[in-house]
Amino acid sequence: SMEDPADAVLDAAAPMVSAAEKASIDEWIKDYGLDRFGNKSGTVYAGGNPAFDMRTGKMSDRYEYIAKAHPSKPWNVKEL
Repeated sequence: SMEDPADAVLDAAAPMVSAAEKASIDEWIKDYGLDRFGNKSGTVYAGGNPAFDMRTGKMSDRYEYIAKAHPSKPWNVKEL
């Protein structure tokens, strides 16, 4: 199948989040009582969804949003 080159460019800009990393993110959210976007529970978002880019009208993947918002990847740090 032919990939649209424009899609490839968009994908390159977004951090790819593996299935294993998604599981780690979900665990991190649960352990810290965060909202589904990895922010403090009760955070209010303009437009209701921080993964929605009002400039482009595009919705980014929830996990890609979280990965971009938290470049230090705190879900990979295991508390002892």
